[in-house]
Amino acid sequence: VLSSTDRKKVETYLAIKYGITLYNAPAGTGDYVASDGQTIWDATANSTLHNNVAGIFRDDKSLLNQKQSQSSNDDAIVTIGLDDQNSPDGLEASNPSNDGTFSANLSSLVWGHDGATLYDNDENIDYDPAQVKSRLNREWRVQDTGTVGVVTVRFNVASLIGPDESIGTNDESKIALLIDSDGDFSNGAQLVSQSFVVSDDGFVSFQADFSNGQYFTLASSEEFALPITLISFNTNVRSDNNVSIAWTTADETNNSHFTIERSHNGIDFAGITLIQGAGNNELNNEYRWVDTKPIAGNNYYRLRQTDFNGESSLSEMLRVFIEFDLTTSQFNVYPNPVEIGENLNIKYAVSEKIQLGIKFVSASGIVLLNQNETVYPESGVLSIPTNKLQKGLVLVLITNLNTNQKQTFKVIIR
Repeated sequence: VLSSTDRKKVETYLAIKYGITLYNAPAGTGDYVASDGQTIWDATANSTLHNNVAGIFRDDKSLLNQKQSQSSNDDAIVTIGLDDQNSPDGLEASNPSNDGTFSANLSSLVWGHDGATLYDNDENIDYDPAQVKSRLNREWRVQDTGTVGVVTVRFNVASLIGPDESIGTNDESKIALLIDSDGDFSNGAQLVSQSFVVSDDGFVSFQADFSNGQYFTLASSEEFALPITLISFNTNVRSDNNVSIAWTTADETNNSHFTIERSHNGIDFAGITLIQGAGNNELNNEYRWVDTKPIAGNNYYRLRQTDFNGESSLSEMLRVFIEFDLTTSQFNVYPNPVEIGENLNIKYAVSEKIQLGIKFVSASGIVLLNQNETVYPESGVLSIPTNKLQKGLVLVLITNLNTNQKQTFKVIIR
């Protein structure tokens, strides 16, 4: 017969492995306990956050190596996991296929939420309006044990209500992660931008290195407050594949200069030019600059405005896609719907040999198939067997690995 302590260790193993929330009545009885007896989720300290509890955990004695996890409850929208930091590419289809590693035994990250409704609209003002314009009403908290390090946090946003009160209408490019030490997101919260961006695929992912006891929630970002009045900020791809960047200001005060910053992934930015500001001026001021050396694929631009005293602030981020003539590519998929077991054909038109990345993702975010293919101008059609896929709605993500051009198709598999 198992002792109460040993039974708790077994319950913890099963709960972590299968995303089960342990029963916590009376409060404090739902602790998650490692094989050495240490508590990796304190159900007393987290009694108000003991909802949709899930975790990642390495416990060698229990032969547990859970590298990514999501609560098994139907309303769970958060998945957290490790990623190979040498070549991070987001979470995988399942725990066995996750190639991330824990650096030490008995390392864990467990999380749960406060049970609040997702939306509270005008009643929820617990955020800094200089960072974001809205946020989910629900908050999550983590308990970190050992040395987990950087993790990937993925939210399923496909079923969230957008600003027009309709499901799935949020602008995914505006979504950000807020992390805070005390759960008061109105002051001192860390704003984290997205990683592994796939436009409008229903998921947003972030990389974060949590400290024990930190809170997190999802927010929608807006333009940061600038010490000048920014009337407009626009980018435009010209016919010569150069990028025109223009902005207009008013009421400039102690404005030294602007730095145009560019990134290939929306995370790592570098300044590419400096434009002198107008100093002190109440009139409208128009600025324009042309980037004659954009990157093939995605280009993200933002403005850094710097005062005479050295303080700086950032604008919103804008994205353009540069497709060079020598590697122009167009894709289509058929038949749609397709019967499972039949081939799904990818029709393409390319001007030279290119490498394609082809990924099939289920509606719940599971990667069903991921492969690279070389295609040639003279071929025109690539056939993919569907016998390893699953029935239902599947997203087909096609990436030109030469230019990072991406196209996404929705396919019904019967």
